[in-house]
Amino acid sequence: MMIKKIYGILLFTATIGMTSCTNEVENNVIDITNPNVTARRTLNMAAGNDGTRSTVSISNGNKWEVGDKFIAYNTTTPSGFDYLTAKDAGKQTRLEGEVECKKDDKIAVFFPLKYNYTGTTPGNVLISMQESHASENGNIVKKTQNGTLENIKYFDYSYGVAKIAVDNNKATGTVQMYKQYAVLNLKFTHNGTQIQNIKKLVISNVTQEALFNLKDSTFSKREKGSIVVVPTEARGEFDVAVFPDTNFSPTFTIETTDDKVYTLSVGGKNIQRAKYIPITLQVKENTPWVDINGTRWARYNLQYDPSVNNADWEAGYQLAKNPWDYFYTESYPLYPEGRELPRNFTTVKFDHFRWGDIVNAHNYSYSAHESYDKTMGNIQGQISGNKEFGDLAFYASKGKWRLPTRTDFENLMLNSAQYIGYYNDGTNDIIGVLFVPTKDTHLKGKVIDKNNQVIKASNTSGGVQVRKYTDSQTRLRQFTIEEINKGVFFPFAGIYNNYNDGSPKLSQPGNQAAYWTAEGNSRNNAQATAFTGYYRRDGQFLCPTVSSEGNKKNTKQSMYSIRPILVEN
Repeated sequence: MMIKKIYGILLFTATIGMTSCTNEVENNVIDITNPNVTARRTLNMAAGNDGTRSTVSISNGNKWEVGDKFIAYNTTTPSGFDYLTAKDAGKQTRLEGEVECKKDDKIAVFFPLKYNYTGTTPGNVLISMQESHASENGNIVKKTQNGTLENIKYFDYSYGVAKIAVDNNKATGTVQMYKQYAVLNLKFTHNGTQIQNIKKLVISNVTQEALFNLKDSTFSKREKGSIVVVPTEARGEFDVAVFPDTNFSPTFTIETTDDKVYTLSVGGKNIQRAKYIPITLQVKENTPWVDINGTRWARYNLQYDPSVNNADWEAGYQLAKNPWDYFYTESYPLYPEGRELPRNFTTVKFDHFRWGDIVNAHNYSYSAHESYDKTMGNIQGQISGNKEFGDLAFYASKGKWRLPTRTDFENLMLNSAQYIGYYNDGTNDIIGVLFVPTKDTHLKGKVIDKNNQVIKASNTSGGVQVRKYTDSQTRLRQFTIEEINKGVFFPFAGIYNNYNDGSPKLSQPGNQAAYWTAEGNSRNNAQATAFTGYYRRDGQFLCPTVSSEGNKKNTKQSMYSIRPILVEN
């Protein structure tokens, strides 16, 4: 990793001048000619160098913009936040504002002015690398990073401290402003070729936001998260602002215009303030499957979306974009039923299906509730001659994927550690179980909590009290995307079984897992085996099972999720 300074955009030296104005407090006039008296004075900052300007360009230089706003904070005799405004555009400008100060006070100057400091610790500013509210032409604008250096101006956090000298009604001083972030210049290669068509970059397991102390320039209350960068058009090179970090250990995930996903995790890097760091990362393509003991499990659920038409799939069918995705996710995962679904039952997105139904697979109206395969036995890889019934995953994928059997699920649980928890997708909390392949005999075939403690053996009946997932003492793990990428995540996506055309709703959308196997009940043609689990509102977690007698008796007319496995070549 090569590190160099951000030439031309590092710092500037400014001269501060103050002229007095009259203050009255409780009808008493403050003598602002006395340098030892704190008074509200008009501050004029003459900046003759464009070093830290809000318009950032390595090739063309930087410039001031009229209306740029700075925080001014007296660290010697704090009295709240004041602000300064840039009055001129170009390489030189005047910053003006009124600041409470006296002789030898130290004034912290911070760019840009932030309006989200209310309620935080006094003298601290909450700043984010995911979203910025910065000044532009005198207005406050909300921005996210888009991968260009020009966009960095909205995240151009700069800071300096001036010691004020007061002579009667005048004050002077100088301040050097320093960048409080680094810029990563990122390129990505795969098999020796640079990837040019990147439509989205996610840098996860990094500081997303933190409090900046205006007195000593330290960061506190760092919140781990992700920086999501979506360019205005696909590109192959990204400039991204990040917080300084002595143990920078991110995971880079990129998505391309041809819907491929590549990742790479990096550990233990020292990212210093005011550095420009060119990095070329050799990423690995994410396969849509995870190999667990020889079976390649899809990372994603089967879905139907009428707007999709992929040549490798029957019209409308696809695998979900993310492991945690399912249609009609609720804002709270413990609702007993979901919001009302659309009533155009056959022409909308849906990802719950009856057992063995092909002809009416995604139709959730009452008229289709008896449309399921009457086969008593295994339908894996089978399709009826009229293509009305059979293995939906096999049919939809044109023979590439298929329904797993009960044995496939049993082997999945025997050869992996089963972590129980939830994932936050940025909007919703998704309850689920994550199966991570392992050779560790202590973890293999076991259900594991957030502290890596064994709860019980996998595929065994009976609930476990883990508390609500929002409880600080919960045993549920909050998954990161890095953890999910290591295994197979099953979201508790609920079921559809009410067939109420007047008010169609999912049942338990967020706290019940129900996934079809390929095996119909050998004694009842209306039942089939399913992989099922349940998380109750009282904190009881019924870990998913597939081998009990109850697992064999799921009604085929119920609409469950499907997680396919790859057909062996």
